[in-house]
Amino acid sequence: MLVPTIWNIPLLSGVTLGVISGVAAALVIILVISERGNACSISRIAIGAGVGGLLLGIAAWLLGDVFHVFGDFSLSIPMIGWAIAGGAGVGSGIGTLTSKKKWRSCVAVLLILTSASAAGVGINQAVGYFVTPKQVIGMFSRPQYPQLPSFDLAKTVSLKVWNSTAHTVTDGRLYQVHIPGTVSGFETRPAIVYLPPAALGARPARLPLVVVFSGQPGWPSDVFDSGHLAEVADAYARIHNGVAPIIVAPDQLGSAGANPMCADSSLGRNATYLSHDVFSWIEGHLPVIHDADHTAIMGFSQGGTCTLQLGFSHPELAHTLVPISPELQPTIGSRTIAEAFGGNAAAYQANTPLYMLRIHGPYRGVAAAFYVGESDTKYRQWAASLSSAARHSGIEASLHLVPHAGHNWHTAAYALRTSFSFVVARLGLPQ
Repeated sequence: MLVPTIWNIPLLSGVTLGVISGVAAALVIILVISERGNACSISRIAIGAGVGGLLLGIAAWLLGDVFHVFGDFSLSIPMIGWAIAGGAGVGSGIGTLTSKKKWRSCVAVLLILTSASAAGVGINQAVGYFVTPKQVIGMFSRPQYPQLPSFDLAKTVSLKVWNSTAHTVTDGRLYQVHIPGTVSGFETRPAIVYLPPAALGARPARLPLVVVFSGQPGWPSDVFDSGHLAEVADAYARIHNGVAPIIVAPDQLGSAGANPMCADSSLGRNATYLSHDVFSWIEGHLPVIHDADHTAIMGFSQGGTCTLQLGFSHPELAHTLVPISPELQPTIGSRTIAEAFGGNAAAYQANTPLYMLRIHGPYRGVAAAFYVGESDTKYRQWAASLSSAARHSGIEASLHLVPHAGHNWHTAAYALRTSFSFVVARLGLPQ
């Protein structure tokens, strides 16, 4: 069917971008050729292209790098370039809309649509966020997973006695569930839970746990939609008789654009929610092994910072950490201390990873694999500082550079995939 095919067009494919860009370029050529000999019309097309490219380029720079509408994500030169190119195409189309010939107006409308699409797809390819148009539409109707089934934890068994022939599914499944802020009072969106085949039978196995945080702005499902973590876990489970960690992606933000900084502050008792409410709920509702040796915490960007804050301040929860492009310290901008901590600088400092290392270290049995984009200059410096400080506090820390990548979901997806063997080995599963 045509509609399902459209919804599943691979937005990260170079072929997709090439086709859309090629159509837009062809439409520009058609308009220019059709207006040959008409200096006034050619001028309108040229002026429209110049004004449109300039305005959209400036708008992209302001939104991304001045007003930080996209949170931690700054717009790279290629992204601004796609904004300029798209704006030029849109401007060219607008400059031709007043043509007396209807067919030229129709071509102009198509040019506007294809140019805007090319800019969107080009920028998205630089970020690596949307995989298909279906995911774009899903932004307005999330979450999109079935409700998590309830477990009778009395019927769970250890992996040693679990029978691998008992499971009847070959891949894991994703579910949504609301994890209440029982103690913290923090209000959240539903969490997303990945259950491997070993957890889906009549007598599920007790399995290691991975808690993972998406970035900001974002959704808990981003680590599965854009980070492809379920596919990574499924690939592992297929060659290990259905066994893989249970993965929980809680909502550490509260809403897509919020940033409570994984701290207890005037923005909410976010740290208490994550360290107490989330882990207490998991232990009471999922067939997981309840100890730090069988628990890992992962996260990207703001979620990577949260990984460090939670892991450094509560080593009793997890002994394995994978911070991906973490910040040096949590922030909501220049008014962080005033807005979140009532001007109390000491209270703010107590929520920074470096402070937590000094207070809670030295550590024993904790390992952290830091990942950061090779071309992500600012975050690379931060990751180097944090990993060095972690090593000095007794943590077995390593730093991994993602080749030819910046601060985007290409880096996150690479890190989630590449670090999985490290995680499962640390959690006691075969590599």
